[in-house]
Amino acid sequence: MSEFKLIIVTPDGIEYDGMAESVIVRTTTGDVGILNNHAPFVSPLSTGEARIQANGQWRNAACSGGVVSADKECVSIVADTFEWSDKIDVERAEKARDKARKIIDSSDDNKRLDKAKIKLLRAMTRIDVANK
Repeated sequence: MSEFKLIIVTPDGIEYDGMAESVIVRTTTGDVGILNNHAPFVSPLSTGEARIQANGQWRNAACSGGVVSADKECVSIVADTFEWSDKIDVERAEKARDKARKIIDSSDDNKRLDKAKIKLLRAMTRIDVANK
């Protein structure tokens, strides 16, 4: 399979800068797979699993927010958060999940509920990705 340049950046810095054979990310309209020579493409990212194939091996990550862009030679992911599965602190994610659930169960404040739902989705994604 032919390769392309892949750059993954978060506010914390560069998460990946190298070659890849395939990228699958969750956009706001669903999962998108990208291979070399992809047509120009830009889409906002949603919270979900990202899968990267490099050197014939797949790596999974929890990704949320941001944007993905692609052209024939390069794919860029600029994400709010991007955590490789082997770097996820499952205990911390479980605590975040439990805290978000408590807020959802007990709050009547719409803003607080909306934030808690986003935090719950992120925590659940991190837990799911880490446990694969």
